[in-house]
Amino acid sequence: MIKVRSQLEKVIKKIQQNPNLGRPYKIEGVPSYAIQGFPYLIFYSDLEDVIWIIAIAHRKRKLDYWKTRQTK
Repeated sequence: MIKVRSQLEKVIKKIQQNPNLGRPYKIEGVPSYAIQGFPYLIFYSDLEDVIWIIAIAHRKRKLDYWKTRQTK
């Protein structure tokens, strides 16, 4: 768990420094970025002054499962 958290923190810092690192996802404006060494993807949105983490999803699950939890 500590290793996952450490990698997650590294990825979030990378995304904050360069929000264009993520790959485009099916939903316009929602890129995803893989957590290296772990089966998780981070879905995020680059807002004007903040990176909003929408979901951290396991790659083996249907990747859209988190969309029903999304708030507007």
